[in-house]
Amino acid sequence: MKTATVAIVLHKYVEDYKEFCKQISRFISDLIEEENAETFILTCQSHTEFYCLNVLTDLKRYYPLIKRVYVRLFNDRFNRFDDKEALNEFDEIYVTDKDITNRYDALVDKCDILVVYYENDYKLLKGRALATKRVVARAVEQNKRIINLAEYYNNRA
Repeated sequence: MKTATVAIVLHKYVEDYKEFCKQISRFISDLIEEENAETFILTCQSHTEFYCLNVLTDLKRYYPLIKRVYVRLFNDRFNRFDDKEALNEFDEIYVTDKDITNRYDALVDKCDILVVYYENDYKLLKGRALATKRVVARAVEQNKRIINLAEYYNNRA
């Protein structure tokens, strides 16, 4: 069975960090076991994505073959990690050039499955809704599988 690459773009505000981590751990475990997800790509530009990185790091004990890939811009003063630090947190670093749009384009181009949290009427931080909407539109153009956690969690409630 072919392995899947998952890009994670989450700009959702999380009030209950512990509950979110429990839910996302179950969700990612399901992706690993049911979808043969092996590579997870993140930018860690939000606290929520950073929480996902922590969950992936914990899950790596049970699923040692999963890879955590950090996508960063070549010359970005807003990178959360320098390369040395990133190699302690991630298994690989993918460096893109140009601008922030290019970073998100790289996520979509490299993934089989895009995981987002996106509600049409949800008021995200200024600019974040536009970035998420653009990522989703690009994934639709490329016929990528999109899992919207807003729908996933609303359907489970």
